[in-house]
Amino acid sequence: MRLIRLFTLMAATLLLGLAIGCGESGGGSSGGSTTPSALTITTTTLADATLGQPYAETVRAVGGTNAGYSWAVIAGGLPAGLSLSPSGTPTATVSGTATVLGTFNFTVEVTDMAGATATAALQLDVVAGTTLAISTATMPDGTEYQAYSQPVTASGGSGSGYTWSILNGGLPPGLSLAASGTPASSISGTPTTAGTYNFTVQVQDSAALVAQAALQIVVLATPLSITTAGSMADGTTTVAYSQPITATGGSGSGYAWAVTGGEFPPGLALGASGTPGTTISGTPTVFGRFDFTVEVTDSAANTASLAMTLIVVVAGNADTWVASFNLQADLGGTAVFTGSKILQFGGEFAASNVGHVMVPGAGTSTLMTTTGAPPARVEHSAVWTGSRMIVFGGRDGSTYFRDAYSYDPVGNAWTTLSSSGAPSARALHSAVWTGSEMIVWGGQDSNFDPFDDGAAYDPATDTWRALAAVPSSLAGRERHKAVWGGGIMLLWGGFDDTGSPLFDGATYDPAADTWASITATGAPNVWAYQSTVLWTGSDLFVWGLDSQGMQGATWDPANNTWSMIGTWAIIRQQPAGVATTDGVFVWGGLDLGGAYADNGGEFFDYSIQNWVTMATPTLGGRFNAKAFWTGRQIIVWGGKDMGFAGTNPQSDGALYNP
Repeated sequence: MRLIRLFTLMAATLLLGLAIGCGESGGGSSGGSTTPSALTITTTTLADATLGQPYAETVRAVGGTNAGYSWAVIAGGLPAGLSLSPSGTPTATVSGTATVLGTFNFTVEVTDMAGATATAALQLDVVAGTTLAISTATMPDGTEYQAYSQPVTASGGSGSGYTWSILNGGLPPGLSLAASGTPASSISGTPTTAGTYNFTVQVQDSAALVAQAALQIVVLATPLSITTAGSMADGTTTVAYSQPITATGGSGSGYAWAVTGGEFPPGLALGASGTPGTTISGTPTVFGRFDFTVEVTDSAANTASLAMTLIVVVAGNADTWVASFNLQADLGGTAVFTGSKILQFGGEFAASNVGHVMVPGAGTSTLMTTTGAPPARVEHSAVWTGSRMIVFGGRDGSTYFRDAYSYDPVGNAWTTLSSSGAPSARALHSAVWTGSEMIVWGGQDSNFDPFDDGAAYDPATDTWRALAAVPSSLAGRERHKAVWGGGIMLLWGGFDDTGSPLFDGATYDPAADTWASITATGAPNVWAYQSTVLWTGSDLFVWGLDSQGMQGATWDPANNTWSMIGTWAIIRQQPAGVATTDGVFVWGGLDLGGAYADNGGEFFDYSIQNWVTMATPTLGGRFNAKAFWTGRQIIVWGGKDMGFAGTNPQSDGALYNP
């Protein structure tokens, strides 16, 4: 088509030249001048403009002087936001960004440098662009009292003048929608109330186009938690103490604090603060380890609790007896330690159901209630669970028991436990607490025959389960020792069915319900019931009397080997013993003939793998005394002062700083 037009234009030019040539006089020239073509605007229509979008359209002219063109709008008007460029060429441009919708009629004029003019009536329609829409479809969850900021975005529309609003429903309290003039807004703030919030957001642009979207924000409750470490800084008796406790999350207001379980140190108080944090403060009056639970409740009834431990010490130098006290006379039954209290129950040579709650740090002794208490007994077992003492088995003369009871020292109350599935009736057995179960094993029946079986009791469900059978190499036994450590129960020594001493042992893993033998190679030949058998934190520690004197060894469960430890010349039958962080404490005990009780002691120092002599307390010599580790200091109490008959039970005790 363009080629045809070109040929047509060339033909017309040729004809015009011929016509001019024919009009010239044959005898001369008229000077060679020509007449310019008429100035004309050839543009008759303009493309539509889109509201809010960049626009550029050319207006053209032909003819005239072909130089010095100027353009102007001489009637009507361009849409707001657009303008006509006053170019010096035969073309001009209508350009800019239209800001209003509508049809706009105007007259444009061009003038060349000779003063010739041409005009054209034009029309420009400004139309809306793409449909206005809110592109945000979902909003992420927020959390109470945590900063929140999320964009809400629109697309299309006029491109300017956007106004945002909430049409219906409501935002979560604490949040707001920015009434931005751009295609993007935001919902931000700090939500204060948990819940699900449905609302409709609306945007309107400068062209009055409207878009809406239904949205939802879920505000989650901030979990209320106590962030302070459970192990607190030590306190010291007679010294002022202050320790902050911090909570986070929850409602943000109305926090109330309380001690909800365990034993709180006397002399201290928990602040009932209305803020997220509180303080334990005061002056502690009783030494020992105190395990208790604190709970915080916010204004929305959210709660959080934390098990805490505070150890109160008596100031003193190392290797010093720093305090003494007097309690109930030692009745020779079982004794368990709560951290600050000694709970003793039953008899040693004569059956009894008398029990005492004794506080060494306060020097007080209180009788346990006999309501619901176990029948009188000897040779029973007892363990401390962290909140209760559990008593199992034993005998009263020829009557052997398979019953179990728990004692709550806070409420001074006994509870009878299930005997379904419990081990058969027995005495002189062992019992350990694993952290969740009491494991009972061995002992003797009424015919004095030893057992090689046992069962585990779960106080959470009040149920018993039988233990797997022991290896055939492990004989049944009584008066053996059992300790818990490293996730296993460790048995050592005892007497077999002929009354002969045993110098072997085994381990029991309650998680796998499996047994493993402890090698006898290199094991010490000491009588377990007269010896110190402890868990050091990594090894089984056995120390006692053999035919040659005192000897001992430690057993490493990782490689099933024994390592001999340094010897000590002083004979100590049935001494008090306890493992500490840094070593093993051994104190008191009888001489070889059983006539003399000593009041000296030794400390096996892990760092040098040998014994060192301890300072001697003002306590008189004794054997079968009780020793307990508070976590910082050692409590010694009770025992008997001389002879195997034990006719003179002791009531005094002392606190040692290793």
